[in-house]
Amino acid sequence: MIPQTSLRNQILDYCRDKYHISPVYPWDLLNEYAVLRHDASKKWFGLIMNVEASRLGLQNRQIIDVLDVRADSADIVYYLGKPGFLPAYHMSKSSWLTILLDGSACMDTIIYLLEKSYDLTKEDGAVRFTSTYSDEAIPLGRKSSASLPDKLKELKALYDPFSRSSNYEALCFYKQAKLAEDYEDGYVFTGRFIRFYPTYHVMNDDQLRGYFAWRTDYRHGKVHSTSISFIYLYLYELLAGIGVTDPLEGFHAIQKIDRIFGDKDPGLHDNISLWLNDYVIYYNLDHNLLEGNYSSDILSAIAALSDPQNISMTDEEIFACLCRVSHYDPLSSLIYKKLPSDMVCALARVYRGLDRYLKEHDQHGLIERSYGHKAVIPCHLFRTAVFYDHLQYEDYEYKVNSGRVYRCKKGNWTLEGYITSPEKSKEIGAICKETDRQLRALTGLGHPLKKTMGLSPSIIGMIGELVREYLKDKETAAKPVINIDFSRLGDIRKDAAVTRDKLIIDEDEAEFILGQSDDEETGKIPGPSVDNETGIIPGPSVDDEKEEAANPSSPFTPIQKEILSLLLQGGDLNGFAASERIMLSVEIDEINNFFYDELGDTVIEYDEDKLCLVEDYIPDLQKYL
Repeated sequence: MIPQTSLRNQILDYCRDKYHISPVYPWDLLNEYAVLRHDASKKWFGLIMNVEASRLGLQNRQIIDVLDVRADSADIVYYLGKPGFLPAYHMSKSSWLTILLDGSACMDTIIYLLEKSYDLTKEDGAVRFTSTYSDEAIPLGRKSSASLPDKLKELKALYDPFSRSSNYEALCFYKQAKLAEDYEDGYVFTGRFIRFYPTYHVMNDDQLRGYFAWRTDYRHGKVHSTSISFIYLYLYELLAGIGVTDPLEGFHAIQKIDRIFGDKDPGLHDNISLWLNDYVIYYNLDHNLLEGNYSSDILSAIAALSDPQNISMTDEEIFACLCRVSHYDPLSSLIYKKLPSDMVCALARVYRGLDRYLKEHDQHGLIERSYGHKAVIPCHLFRTAVFYDHLQYEDYEYKVNSGRVYRCKKGNWTLEGYITSPEKSKEIGAICKETDRQLRALTGLGHPLKKTMGLSPSIIGMIGELVREYLKDKETAAKPVINIDFSRLGDIRKDAAVTRDKLIIDEDEAEFILGQSDDEETGKIPGPSVDNETGIIPGPSVDDEKEEAANPSSPFTPIQKEILSLLLQGGDLNGFAASERIMLSVEIDEINNFFYDELGDTVIEYDEDKLCLVEDYIPDLQKYL
């Protein structure tokens, strides 16, 4: 059964249109398995199958369509782990890649990999004759009625359909774009144009003039809807620097396209985000333009924590780096707010201890476990675009930061950095949260947190041991150190004798001193009253202390108390807010902020636009009412 949402038919139509190849169904028992192969050599470049998702390692039993394509090692490393891409099913995992045809992978990327698979498996350009004859598909679409201006005739004449050089399509596009860089057209286009990887030579005369007419209007500020393929073609021009005076102008022009048309196609915004990164790197623009695309802070923190030369980092430096890479925010911790030094020093000690232990036993430290090893891999800028490397760098380096460096040697690009995307780590976040939990338990500060999920018992035990070790060292360091210099005992005795002689007074002087009174009526020196029987100065009673402990001062205002009571009883919150003329959302935020410090979580949340209490925290809440 072929899933209704499958992209299978679009891919097969594309192969018929571009390569004049129809699928082959070689298995009777698997009559929906379609093989895409070269007519002459019979080599496969694609295999479409419908399989149960669980056989691919997915957590369901639905039938889904997949496409297997031949790929080089760089593409396999790059795409594995991204949505829609899996290790090859039914084919060699070292040279093939499986793509889900359920819409999770961008169609442009699928076509890019399919075309690359076709190139990787075809013969080396030699013309071979066979004894078989096959029908050639006739291109469909209405015949062009446009008369072509001389400039566009010259543009079309640049394309050689018999060229077999590997990068000819991109090179020819660049030459054609430069030729028509300033061309304008007032043609009225009423047709349509849809094409993956659109270029000038695949258009008929009507479509070609229609594109340049749209581009003319757009450049003059007349923005109107058009074919998504026209927009992609215009982006390819901007990537090549066509129609702009300098790269920075081109960067902002690409951003403008994203603002206007980015939500018109699911893959357009994603492609533009990737191309903007590559654009900054290729044209050597300021790395600050990468903000919002690459997280430079995270990459810098990853590089600092993983660099073996950084063993002299201070506790504060380690803490700052962990805050950047941790999925859990240590800065919002109650411990950090009340005892910031303890949180900083304990977390730094936990990181050092765990990292050292893991490197000694697993040979992968915390950063390697979360982000993989730093490596140098082949890199392809503008991989999902029609782009010709016209700058042809001989020796070029672009350093995003110490965790990501691009280099080009004689036109060959490499990337030195971490293969995985620079996102906040859930594993490091769990370690930070568990450190917070252990500190709360050992210091008695705040409401106890639940044991952190996602960590092994051994790691949790090690965190507890490291936190206790830190607190013990802190206590030891706080004790005063007394050093006695025995060589000065003689001087000490002499000083003591002088002090003794000064304190000795005769009887008359003593009576005079003791007979003086600060209280003229009683003749007694005022001071605290003493119990005549025990001789002890009385303090507050035990009952008073118990009463004070049983009635702590409430952290909530009367308004907030009433809100909590109404939530417990299911009362009318909106009516109460209206009668008291208060902003309910502000009061709720203040209550939640208090409980976040105490419990590490909020206690009031929305359920289908209705405020309600989190059931687990109701007993904790009742203690404050």
